[in-house]
Amino acid sequence: MRIHFIGIGGIGISALSIYLKAQGHIISGSDITSNKITKMLESQGVKISIPHSPDAIKSNIDLVIHSAIIKPDNCEIVAAKKLQIPVLSRKDALSFILQEKSVLSVCGAHGKSSTTAMLASLLPNFGALIGAISKEFNSNVREVLSKELIFEADESDGSFLHSNPLVACVTNIEAEHLESYEDNYELLKKSYLDFINSAKVAVLNAEDEVSKEFLDKGLVSTRVVVLNPKEDIGLNVFCGLDSTGVEENLPVTKFTMKLDSKTGFLGLESKTITKDITVYGLGSHVVLNAALSLLASIAFLEELNKPVDLDYLIYNLKKFRGTKKRFDILQTISATRPCIIDDYAHHPTEIRATLDSVDLYRDLHSMPFKKAPITAIFQPHKYSRLLANLEDFKTCFNLADKLIILPVWAASEKKIDIDLGEVFKDYNPVIAAQVRLKGEILEVLNEKGEVILNLDSGFIVGLGAGDITNQLRGQD
Repeated sequence: MRIHFIGIGGIGISALSIYLKAQGHIISGSDITSNKITKMLESQGVKISIPHSPDAIKSNIDLVIHSAIIKPDNCEIVAAKKLQIPVLSRKDALSFILQEKSVLSVCGAHGKSSTTAMLASLLPNFGALIGAISKEFNSNVREVLSKELIFEADESDGSFLHSNPLVACVTNIEAEHLESYEDNYELLKKSYLDFINSAKVAVLNAEDEVSKEFLDKGLVSTRVVVLNPKEDIGLNVFCGLDSTGVEENLPVTKFTMKLDSKTGFLGLESKTITKDITVYGLGSHVVLNAALSLLASIAFLEELNKPVDLDYLIYNLKKFRGTKKRFDILQTISATRPCIIDDYAHHPTEIRATLDSVDLYRDLHSMPFKKAPITAIFQPHKYSRLLANLEDFKTCFNLADKLIILPVWAASEKKIDIDLGEVFKDYNPVIAAQVRLKGEILEVLNEKGEVILNLDSGFIVGLGAGDITNQLRGQD
């Protein structure tokens, strides 16, 4: 088939396009502006149109797929309909793309990209579609010609209900993206339950409040694999700097994990074993993601009637190197420069977890860096999210010694006047227009483009899902 993607520069749409190209389809696409993703696709022979244009829609195209933010009056959608070419949203296209696949589908309010990337490391012979770039193989797609697929599902628009899961793994559930659920948390929870029950096996965290509610009320009708962190994960969790012989000073977490038939490993029958696990990253959330990914990989292999080699899986997990924009260490600290970390965290729960990781990372260094200050640079993502979680946002930066607030990244929402200085007044924040990388330091600029602060020491972490990642990297 010839398939054209509108909004192909986005992380989710690009993953589908690369995956379908690997399956033998002829791909083209368009976006408003060029970016790293569109340039990468062009280098692979994909015809890219910048900006959107009706001329991009040729009569020999069989199907048009568009991202969620593309409006019905987009010139390419209009052109496709005039030519009677089928047009599907990404959400609706999933049913077509995944209908004949054996899918391990990962969803959750937080941690789903990291968990999906861990699963791609654990199961390297299967295809993978991830909502972030895996640093192990430098892509959001693992192009493997197999029926089996590891897939990061998306609850933000309800498309996870179209992911055809053989195994459904849920990291956690919170009141996020309620604008897609009539601002009704119960509707969101019902959708999660429908997602869980659509799979043959569900992998759940029993300490997640909503997952526990589902289990306690007997609402889960499928076979369930349950992680009980307090029972299944050893208390002696070690965070440190490790070496692979190729890379030095990798931030890793080591923990022990109990596995038995209760955690869903059917092959163990009544036996219980304990394994030592090492995974890239720091913090309790990393441990939970790793434990869930290991259980999900076992459940998936069992459902596929494939052998389970625990030691092989644990070895593969050591290859995981994190994902871009998730505790992404851009620059390590020295006597002449700060450490710069980029993180996608844009919800209070995520921000707390990331700052906890930064605090752990700092503590692994020798003096004087062990006592160096932590500076958080926060770019709020969407007015709706900021207002919905305002009280939580006011208290989630307690581990930061300095807080810099950038303008809200609206993500197509209408501007709302919010006094960010007043909202975050307890932190005595620096209100800035942007940050700029200059050599090995970060400059903080006001609306006039004047430098109001130089960040040349300590641990700096950028937090947000907007263009802060480009600012930290010195990219346009």
